[in-house]
This record gives sequence, C-alpha cells and structure tokens, in this order.
Amino acid sequence: GAASALVLGAPLLRARTRRLTVLGALFAVASVIESGSRAALAVLVAGIIAVVILDAAKNGWRRSTVIASTAALALVVLLAVTVPTIASRVLGTSPLATSSAADRILIWDDTLAVVIAHPLTGVGPNGFEDAVARAHGPSCFASVGQTTTLDSPHDFVLQALVVGGPLLLAALLAALALVGVALVRRYRSSTGDAATLVIGAGMAAIAIGGVLVASPTGPASVVLAAFLLGAAVAQADPGPGSTRTRSWARPAAFVGIAAWLVLTTLTFIGSVLLDAGLAATTDADYSRASGLYSAVDASAPWEGDTPINASEQRSSRRDGRNGSPA
Repeated sequence: GAASALVLGAPLLRARTRRLTVLGALFAVASVIESGSRAALAVLVAGIIAVVILDAAKNGWRRSTVIASTAALALVVLLAVTVPTIASRVLGTSPLATSSAADRILIWDDTLAVVIAHPLTGVGPNGFEDAVARAHGPSCFASVGQTTTLDSPHDFVLQALVVGGPLLLAALLAALALVGVALVRRYRSSTGDAATLVIGAGMAAIAIGGVLVASPTGPASVVLAAFLLGAAVAQADPGPGSTRTRSWARPAAFVGIAAWLVLTTLTFIGSVLLDAGLAATTDADYSRASGLYSAVDASAPWEGDTPINASEQRSSRRDGRNGSPA
C-alpha cells in the first residue's frame, strides 16, 4: 500500500491529475491505514516527504506541489489518529502497540542465537523454523505462548544471515549498494516523466525495504520491490530516434496487464472466501465452511494451502485456542 501510494503520488506532484491515478493513490493510502501497520505508516510519511524534496530538486518548488504534498500529509495524519484500526497503535492505547515491539526484540534475540550457532553457512532455506525452536527461552513462551510458531526473523538482513551466513549477507549488501548507485545516476540523468518514474518507483522500493526491516520477507513484497527497482534503474531517457515502439508491444502489454488484473481479482476473492470459511469453521458451521472452501478452490485453484489452513483452524477450535469450548 505504501509503495503504491508513492508510485501513484509522484506524478500527481507534476499535475498529472488523472482520475484513476488519484483514485488508486487514495485506495493505497486506505490500505496502509486499514493494515494497522505503524512501519508502513512511517515509511509512507517519510516517502511523501522524500518524493517532494527530490521532485523539487529536479523541477523547483511550486505552489501546487506544496499544496498537494501538505494536503496528502494532513490526510494521512488525520486518518492515522482517527481510524480505530491504526489509531490505537499510533496513540499507544492498544495492548499490541507495546507487545509487538517487545516481541520483535525477543525474535531478534533468538535469531542472533541461531546465527551464533551457525556462524558460517546459516541454516539454509526453510531451516530457520526448526533451528530457532532450540533458541527459545522462557521469556519467548511467556510472551507469545506455546502455540505460536516463529518462521521468520522479521528482518530481511537477519533473514539473509540465517539462510546463507555472512557470504549471502555480503552479496545482499553489495547488490543493494550497486542498486543505490544506479538509482542516484538515473535520478541525476533523467528529466521529465522519466525522473518522476525514478523518484516514485525508487522511493516505493526503499519504502518496502524499510518495512522489511521489522517484518517477515515473502514473495508478495520482495517481488514488488524488485519490479520497482528494475523500473527505476532501467534506462530513463531512451535518447533521440529510439522512442519508436514495436507494433505488437502495446497490445501485448495490454493483454498482460489485463491477465494480471484478472488473476489479482480472483486471488482477492479467494482470500475473502477463505476468511469467511475459517470464521465458519470457528463457529462449527462445517457445512457452510465446506462450501466456502470449495468456492476458494474454484476461484483461485492455484492456492494450495486451503486444506492446511482449514485443518489448522478446526484443530485450533477443538483445542480451545480460539476462545471456543474444547
């Protein structure tokens, strides 16, 4: 959500006020607010300020830019302190506001114990969940209980260190350094719409990295960050005589985007149906739950975790972990 808001918001600073762009930016901000994530909120606010400064350095300060950015920041702050989903965390009234931060310290402490136990090669892909179980102490079980499984260090730097050791971490840092240099060069050499793309996509990717400092890594976020970085560091200005587009490129792009939208929509519908099915399982309405799970398979057949999620939810209910009678 924060990344999408920055990508779509950057053109708006240059008066590219298309209705779909404005609508998309508003929905992106809404997703950040509804997520309740303080990290996403922080990188969104910082990203808006950075985009404004970088745009001004390229195009100069303009009254419209100042008004638009001030209005955007005011809207984000207003929503952050009024919408209950995130306001309770921002204002510290929710128990999760302090417990989630304390849990991060426990997670990172246990992760460092895994690193010390495997200092050279790490534990390999998917090896963290088993390795960290030996590092848990009484404070971890007292904080999160015995039914919670830790499957990620909740930090992309530590993730690289525990998976592949110092060598993988060095490769990651080297790649980030090279990308950073490329971003600076593209920003300096680009102009006009190309500069807007570099600023928006670059800051969006950095925002994702900022969130992943305290969040689990996964394909959903990493693939998006890689896509945005690729767009930002690509050749910004094609130069004279090289702007001609092949006749098949535009229709192919349209078909690709349309297919992506269909898959995304079906995946979203499947997620909503899955949540409803899990809720029905919790309520012991197994007939309705079975129908909803079948609908998930029909709408998003590529989601292979539905049987696992359903069985875990039913087992949790039978064990009385969801507040239901055992």
